[in-house]
Amino acid sequence: MAPTNQHIPCGHWHGVTGGSVPRTWIPVMAPPVLTSGSGSSPVDNPSDGITVYFNALLGAAEGKDSQYASRTFSCNIPAGVYRVTLKSFDDHLAHPGQYQPDEAFYCVLYSSSGAVYRTPTISDIPDNANSVTQVVDSGAYIRETVTSIRIFHKLYDSLPTSNWNSMYAIYANFKRLS
Repeated sequence: MAPTNQHIPCGHWHGVTGGSVPRTWIPVMAPPVLTSGSGSSPVDNPSDGITVYFNALLGAAEGKDSQYASRTFSCNIPAGVYRVTLKSFDDHLAHPGQYQPDEAFYCVLYSSSGAVYRTPTISDIPDNANSVTQVVDSGAYIRETVTSIRIFHKLYDSLPTSNWNSMYAIYANFKRLS
């Protein structure tokens, strides 16, 4: 029997009930790689403020310590009040008909003394779109200079789960307000 529930973007087969079909891995389409100066609009090119680029796949592995949380990304975000924008990606338009209601992530920011701020979670990527760019906090108070940031899948706190909603966390942008 052929697998019937391929999951994109991680590209693996989950198999059928009872494990009668072994998992077979197939190539993955990479997310759009954003760098400073790319894009055609301020939404696609967050040149205003501090942007931390992740381009990291979340939610594609088995287990809490695999890909439901990212590695730590170094950054330098001074204390202050910020507008926080997050961007996510999944290749829905090339793979229609998937139902994945939990393709979302949040960030935790750390200073030298520990966690200082957790962003709200970005909205799920709709089935008829490839990405979401969303202001998740229009007045985030960050009380200490941030030296690192880590991203977490929306489902991280409720693991283990059989819900395979992977997506790419593309970036977090911090526009200083005061």
